[in-house]
Amino acid sequence: MTEKYKIHAFYILFILMTVIIMLATIKWASIPTLTEYITFGLTLTSLILAILAIIYAFLSNSSFAATISQINASASAMSSVKEEVKRATEALTVEVATLPRALAGLSSQVGSTYALVSQLTQPSPAYPSGPEFNADPTFIQYFLDRISVTGTLTLYACAFAHKRNVTFNRKDLSAAVRALDEDYVYGFLVASSSARIMDYDQSGDNLTINQIDPILESKSRDRFVTLAKNMDNPTFQQWAMEDLDSVEKYIASIPSTPQTQSKAEPSSK
Repeated sequence: MTEKYKIHAFYILFILMTVIIMLATIKWASIPTLTEYITFGLTLTSLILAILAIIYAFLSNSSFAATISQINASASAMSSVKEEVKRATEALTVEVATLPRALAGLSSQVGSTYALVSQLTQPSPAYPSGPEFNADPTFIQYFLDRISVTGTLTLYACAFAHKRNVTFNRKDLSAAVRALDEDYVYGFLVASSSARIMDYDQSGDNLTINQIDPILESKSRDRFVTLAKNMDNPTFQQWAMEDLDSVEKYIASIPSTPQTQSKAEPSSK
């Protein structure tokens, strides 16, 4: 149906155009200057179209130049992105290359952590009972292996003072040794006395070590040196060894007399 309508519409338009042309020819045939009018009209129309074409060409060129500039800017941006992607790819390649070594190190750390946890989760020796001084070597070694670096340094200070048979002042010790705090020293002595691995007397801030387990007395210094050498930071290692030297200098500076131990009053433990 649509095709038939199109055909009929074409016929009607064709007939109407023919009739219009015929009527225009009959009516305007009596005008002698018609051709001149038509020529003038065509010339004027051509001139107007030429001016419009020039204006359109100018606008088109300006728009084209702006488009070219945008394309150049986009191309530069894409080039920059390309370089960044290239650098990121190279960096990623380097990271991927180091990944196996990092995983190997992580595996080693996990293994070390597992071994340490396994060691810490082992049942500890039975805590001593009774008022007697604890002399169980297993418990003594267990205690020595698990105290901190600061605790080991405090233990050595007490052992060295006992060996020289001198009474030391915990405030003076704290002032002489950077890593030791007077309250920490006193707390360590109380805990050690409660565990019955050390016995001391106290007079004010003066402390006298009456008795200490021989294993602790002989191994405390070597244990501290080992802990210091195992520190990851060389600066911390140096500080630890300087603190050890400060402990020895302070204890060695205290005069050792036979009456030293009798000056201190018994502590209330």
